[in-house]
Amino acid sequence: MFKPMLAVNCSPARINEPFLASRKMEGVRAEFTPPGLFTRPLKKFNNPWLDFKFNRVDKFCREQGLYTEGEFYIHGVPFNEISSICRRKHHEDTDSIELHLFDMYNPLYGSASFQARAAYIVEALKEMGQSVYLADQTYIDNPVDAKAYYIESLELGYEGACFKRLDGAYKHGRSTLNEGLFLRMKEEETYDGVVVEIIERMENLMPSEINELGKLAKRQDKDMKKGTGLAAVAVVECADFPGEQIRVTLSRKIADYEDRPDIPSRETIWSTRDEFPGRHIRFVGIPVKGMLPRAPRFDAWRTDLD
Repeated sequence: MFKPMLAVNCSPARINEPFLASRKMEGVRAEFTPPGLFTRPLKKFNNPWLDFKFNRVDKFCREQGLYTEGEFYIHGVPFNEISSICRRKHHEDTDSIELHLFDMYNPLYGSASFQARAAYIVEALKEMGQSVYLADQTYIDNPVDAKAYYIESLELGYEGACFKRLDGAYKHGRSTLNEGLFLRMKEEETYDGVVVEIIERMENLMPSEINELGKLAKRQDKDMKKGTGLAAVAVVECADFPGEQIRVTLSRKIADYEDRPDIPSRETIWSTRDEFPGRHIRFVGIPVKGMLPRAPRFDAWRTDLD
């Protein structure tokens, strides 16, 4: 009986043989199976428009007898908004959802390696239609590169990094550390600090160009940027790092426009930015010996300390 393969947390030290790494997206997992599209617990989505939008993926998996896994995702959009699109019937923003594929299971080739499965996804993409992408896979075989990839993923706005052993078969259920079939990296510590300044998110007005990797990218030009009216960073002082200022990204848990209990939106934070210096904030980051924490990100407002 098919069960989605689930990841287990690991430290960089576990990445000491060939793995393929991908960015961990904070979206909603999608399971396209021969009987149809399901959630990770193998229940139907409440929004039938997802089936319609990705009908070519659904048709391909039904005809080929395949189980194809991906993430419903929009980079930069908070998880609660993506989840709402998937949960609410006939949601008006359904067309904005993207599907990022990261694995595929064929019962006829149950022992196929992840390297072979990833290669087949590349071939299958031509049958999948629009708004369907391959989760980029990067070869990594040592802890130093694994940690650097994880840090880079956080700095790019992803939730973390996932690693699948190059020669690993598909497992039904959760992987273990010893198996190393599906690992995810989450190495963070929590810090308390005081806000000094709020910095606005800027929009890059430069046109996109094809870079040396053949992908669309924008050059940076400080004269070609404009404010978005949304907060991006809280400059913070922390007792653990006396005399230093830390730029804490206002990312996870914070929506662009929707205020939540005890967590104002980025729009509200920016419009009331003069009220935030002196407020206490809790943030998470990756500890680095003798240096400031890497990839510091918002965790909570410490109203109990204000």
